[in-house]
Amino acid sequence: MSEIKKINTVCINCVNSCGLVAHVQNGRLIKAEGMPEHPLSRGYLCPRGEALPEWVYSPDRILYPMKKVNGEWKRISWDEALDTISEKLKDIKEKYGPHSLAMFCGSIGVENLEIAAFAQRFKGAYGTPNLLSVESVCYRSRIIAHQLTFSTFFLEEPEDAKCVVLWATDP
Repeated sequence: MSEIKKINTVCINCVNSCGLVAHVQNGRLIKAEGMPEHPLSRGYLCPRGEALPEWVYSPDRILYPMKKVNGEWKRISWDEALDTISEKLKDIKEKYGPHSLAMFCGSIGVENLEIAAFAQRFKGAYGTPNLLSVESVCYRSRIIAHQLTFSTFFLEEPEDAKCVVLWATDP
């Protein structure tokens, strides 16, 4: 049996980006656990984070492009998938203009800088101003609620504060 490597990283299953220790053996993730020295999550990892190995290696996970043909899903090549998608995007742009395309990024697409940069570049290359995200749907509302309740948006949890003063509110 080969050695198990422990790699400190962060979980990107949600906006919290909790500290994660990935246990890797023979290039395969075998366990995910919380990183005790992480300043925010302090070793806590939610059930979704703990289940990362099951998620990564799920037999139900889609590993290659699929296309529905006569009501059945059929495996296709990456070249065929990319050609199909690019043709559809080209048709939409020619028929209705670039502003007819709207893109939506979930929380990972907003908080992960590499993914967010890709979405911005794609939006610009296509010519659409329509980039929607959790930022525009629910995240911004959460920030406003924090500001109305606490007069600020807490970046850290106040649990270790020696004193928290709230005026005219009882959260």
